[in-house]
Amino acid sequence: MRELTGGEIRLAYGLFGDSLDYAAIRIHDRGYARLDAMGDMSFGGHIYLPHRHQPDFSVAPLAAQRLFIHEMVHVWQHQNRVLDLARAALRAWVGHGFRYADAYRFRLAVGRDLLDYGLEQQPAIIEEYFLRQRGGLPMGRCLNDDHEVAALLDEVLGRFLQDPGYARGRVHARRSRPAQLASDRNVAPTRRSPNANGAPTRSMA
Repeated sequence: MRELTGGEIRLAYGLFGDSLDYAAIRIHDRGYARLDAMGDMSFGGHIYLPHRHQPDFSVAPLAAQRLFIHEMVHVWQHQNRVLDLARAALRAWVGHGFRYADAYRFRLAVGRDLLDYGLEQQPAIIEEYFLRQRGGLPMGRCLNDDHEVAALLDEVLGRFLQDPGYARGRVHARRSRPAQLASDRNVAPTRRSPNANGAPTRSMA
């Protein structure tokens, strides 16, 4: 287990800014307890990488950096309580007919925000943005035509890129309105709580 390196903090800060408590994050070079068979994953605001750990992702190849960014989005979800993670994980698994890889696919659209997307779609979208900013090849998870992706990423990520902490408080606000809980189609975020319980988010990256 290790803390983030200074380079990793700088790499992540370019996307997440002050929305993360970087000192609280730990990276493990093993799997998480009894979920070791799930491989690389995030849980409880920590990152577990039994297969693709790097001593410093900031100097690693782009393919490793995009995995780091993907998992850091899950940490962002946890620390800011962007989703009800347990419910979102179950929805991602069951909602795609137990084909978890399908949970990463997304279609960008005008008028949609990052928070309109699911547990694995949010990291996949930010990962897509990260790769394109650095000239890397996309992961093939975006269902849009390639020529429209750049503009749509700016649209969907607009609020996140302006203020990565904008999502705090959304789940709490949603829970205060019981009528909205009748539908599980929408996902909303809440106030950051580093001690909040997380749910495992398996990496298929």
